[in-house]
Amino acid sequence: ELIQNHEAAEEGTSATTHGKRISELEEMLKEALARGAKLAKKLPELEAAKAEGALRLLRLKEKARATIRRQRRRMEKELDVVISRAERAEDRLVEYLEASCSGSDAIADAHVRYLLEIGHGLSLKVEEQAEIIEALRCMLNDHKDFIRRELSDSNLPESPEPEIMTPQVTDKQDSA
Repeated sequence: ELIQNHEAAEEGTSATTHGKRISELEEMLKEALARGAKLAKKLPELEAAKAEGALRLLRLKEKARATIRRQRRRMEKELDVVISRAERAEDRLVEYLEASCSGSDAIADAHVRYLLEIGHGLSLKVEEQAEIIEALRCMLNDHKDFIRRELSDSNLPESPEPEIMTPQVTDKQDSA
């Protein structure tokens, strides 16, 4: 009789434990359904944010293309300048050949004039390149700031900022 009472008590305890477990599972199911409903409500917002991000990216691409076109035109102008320099150098070479026929003093004089022209042209080019580098650096920083803002708006983790090597102008280049 004691054994039967003990077995009956164990069955009642397991039924109570089983009922508690079912209640816990039902509560977890209710919480999961509530979370799912909240996420379903946020889905249209996320889709709209995604579409807005794609539109912003498209606009950024268009701006970048416009910038590239401007830079290409600027580079083509610089190429024209270089070509004209080459033609002038060829003309100077002809002058040198003619001067060599006239005498060594004329060669030295022509060489000095050439060196002065080259030195002046190089100093102008260095200044021009420094301005271009500074403009590109500013554009890069603006672009990085824009991307950081976009990433922070979409709550995505940012990647570490890469370090950019910048050319240094030395005194030797300044004196040229």
